Amino acid sequence: AKQDLIIVDFLKARELDPTSAAIAKELAVFCLNQTEFGCKPEIEDLMKLSPNGYAYYLRGLRELNRVLEKSSIYTNYQESSAKAVADFEKATALDKKIADYPNFYRQFGRIQYFAKNYAASIENLNKQIAADAATNKKSAWNYIHRSQTYLAMGDSGAALKDFDELEKIDHKIPQIYLGRGDYFRDTKDYDKALIEYKKFNQLFDGSYANWKLAHVYGLKKDYPNAETNLKLVWAQNNGTRSSWIKNADF
Repeated sequence: AKQDLIIVDFLKARELDPTSAAIAKELAVFCLNQTEFGCKPEIEDLMKLSPNGYAYYLRGLRELNRVLEKSSIYTNYQESSAKAVADFEKATALDKKIADYPNFYRQFGRIQYFAKNYAASIENLNKQIAADAATNKKSAWNYIHRSQTYLAMGDSGAALKDFDELEKIDHKIPQIYLGRGDYFRDTKDYDKALIEYKKFNQLFDGSYANWKLAHVYGLKKDYPNAETNLKLVWAQNNGTRSSWIKNADF
């Protein structure tokens, strides 16, 4: 594969010049973009050669990636969250041009979310939105992550504003309708919740969307439609009775 050839070239270059921080940096960046590599040796090499802000940033990204994987092999993501927060804070202390790093504040906001530091998450996401605005950019991901954090904080009104902003950026983002559906479900406006979940289902067809619809139909005591959607969930899960179906609260 092309990636294998690239990694071989990087390793050969490092062998020829083992003290080059530039080579170590490029190898670490390449590794982080390849999910099949763990990256720990590459990043630790960079930390030894050049323990600057960017090195701490890359190590923090590695820990963030481990949190996002949440694989059966690695499940202790609370520990990785704490490590990533510490590395991002160290990067901030070492480099005053931290905003020049690719989406630094967004990534810092994400890891603060997983560490349940919600106020710090919002603060960093706001900084990313401001930094993007300064260069006439507007990324949907900033609003996706911020709305997620607002919901975790219990500020559904602020989250709803972000969903509305997301729709202006790209109306085909499924999270818009999922989030708004959850908002209307929680405020007991079930008819609006169904409208949003149906839009979500159009963009993200699958058992999760049908489960959301079944849940709201159940809350409305519309049991025939609830049963219809539960049957779709059942079929889409190959007849497996998932715990969240079994424990339905209607």
